[in-house]
Amino acid sequence: MSFDIVSYLLAKKGYFLAKEAKKKPSASYFVIVFKENSTVKAENFYGEVIASGKAGIDDANVIQAAIDALPSEGGIVFLHIGNYSLGSTININKNNVNLQGIWKASKITSNQNINLINVKDCDYITISNLWLYGSGSGEGNGIYANNVNYLTIQNCIIEHNGEQQPGYGLQSSGIGLDSSCHYSQILNNIIRSNGNTGIFLYQNNDYSIIKNNYISGNSKWGIHVWSANDYTIISENIITGQTYTAADSAAIAIRCASKGTIIVGNILFNNRNGIYVSYDTPSVIVANNILWNHSSNYLLLYHPSTIIHKNRIQRTSAPENELFFTELGSLILTDHFNSNTLDTGKWKSTISGSASVSCSPEGTGKLILSTGTTTGSEAKIESYVSGCLDQYAFSPIVFKGVKLNSQANVELEMGLYYDSDNYVLIRVVDESNIEVVAKKAGSVTASSTYSVSLTNYHDFAFLLSEINKNYQYFYIDNESPKQIGYDKAPASVPLRVYVRLKTLESADKILEIDVIEYRMIPQKN
Repeated sequence: MSFDIVSYLLAKKGYFLAKEAKKKPSASYFVIVFKENSTVKAENFYGEVIASGKAGIDDANVIQAAIDALPSEGGIVFLHIGNYSLGSTININKNNVNLQGIWKASKITSNQNINLINVKDCDYITISNLWLYGSGSGEGNGIYANNVNYLTIQNCIIEHNGEQQPGYGLQSSGIGLDSSCHYSQILNNIIRSNGNTGIFLYQNNDYSIIKNNYISGNSKWGIHVWSANDYTIISENIITGQTYTAADSAAIAIRCASKGTIIVGNILFNNRNGIYVSYDTPSVIVANNILWNHSSNYLLLYHPSTIIHKNRIQRTSAPENELFFTELGSLILTDHFNSNTLDTGKWKSTISGSASVSCSPEGTGKLILSTGTTTGSEAKIESYVSGCLDQYAFSPIVFKGVKLNSQANVELEMGLYYDSDNYVLIRVVDESNIEVVAKKAGSVTASSTYSVSLTNYHDFAFLLSEINKNYQYFYIDNESPKQIGYDKAPASVPLRVYVRLKTLESADKILEIDVIEYRMIPQKN
């Protein structure tokens, strides 16, 4: 898969990019709002005064009068240089309104618990080049929209709106699309330090594009796509500083049947979690993103249809980083996980839940581990299977193909691990030999050495089948299908499957696991 294929999938899924959308009607009527000494005024193109009042007291009324003065076909309201203090919300409820300013020079503020701008029951609205600074208290949003088609918000600074609120409501967001806002574009904004969320798509807002925004320090979520918001494109954003301690706080969260989301080309760092996809949210593509320095999980993926392609996932200073976390055997590594690169460090993936729950997926994929150039650098991914294992045998992972960029001066291990006395592993002995070791209750019960070339792809499944003879604690079913399992492990101790690569010299080592076969189908003993 590449960007070309992603573009093809976009078209297949019915995305409406800006150039494909219906052309917005032209706006010819013009009103300017400005401050003159202690007076705030609104004048039309001919210099006729539409409204005036005391600056700092009547700002909201004058701006509202300017919008209300626009004809039915709409027009432009231009906020000249100044700090406009609102005592009430600015409301836009007619079509084809363009509210704009001179970026940081046109500042809208309020010390009230209000939405700064409400947009409702209208189409073709543009809000651009404004600085929206909220009160930092209560439940107010910077921009709130409901039942609006073709809303564009661009080149704005939106910050300090509301304070942190419990639950998943729309309140305290920089930008909040409530419902029935279709074909929205949120572009090139700075959205920071809002109480709950940077950008919140609440429900039934389809075909949105969220692109090239800087989103920082918004407590719970950078971008939150909540309920039945279909075919959203989230691309080329920088998102950082969402550090709230809730398990699902994330830079980007997609949930509640919001199908067909594409998350591509974003940079996500210093958040609690990177990307969250809920169990009821199908057909999400996560491609070509950079994720680093998250304090908890990098990817929380609960839906097995999620496609994860060519992401760069970089390590933090923490001793161990969670790459995936899933419940009840949902996606970890399947054919949807392709050509992703993990940076130096130790990574793990976790499955929680009882083995008595029937789990699916089966598939193949590609993983790239990169150690970096420092001697002793190590890259590792582990899959932890926890829950009730005493009645079922799991088949968590089979390494089917491995290729190294260099054989020399490297340690490579792949294994199924219960504890230090009970494991099965494959490890590199030297440049041309691999050893398969099985250990049970402290003693090695099977060990064989094979001559292979790790610069070619190699099928490891047959190696693992060799240790099946007269070995009861682990089992490998080589026929239908190839599996590794752990028989009658105590329920309280997780079973771990891992691959580890370590460089013994100052040279970059890259391990391609060409096919990782992942199965989480409980098998009766």
